[in-house]
Amino acid sequence: MSQGPTLRQLLADNPAAAGILDSMSGPCRCKRCVDRPDLGFENPAIREMLLCEICHNKRCPKATWHGYRCSGSNELGQVGEPE
Repeated sequence: MSQGPTLRQLLADNPAAAGILDSMSGPCRCKRCVDRPDLGFENPAIREMLLCEICHNKRCPKATWHGYRCSGSNELGQVGEPE
């Protein structure tokens, strides 16, 4: 099964979404770095699933803030520990 276009591709094709694409261009993809509440429902933090860049788990504390240590786990209720 082929996958559809990525969010980044869809935004690149839509000139009205230039601000959103600009907010996604940074090196960090943690929730704290991409969160843009001023964009409402176009906020990348709620439009896409943000994953830990190391273990690729959505509940890893590092997916919330890049300053936390990767736990390598997808368990609920994890507390982030600074690196």
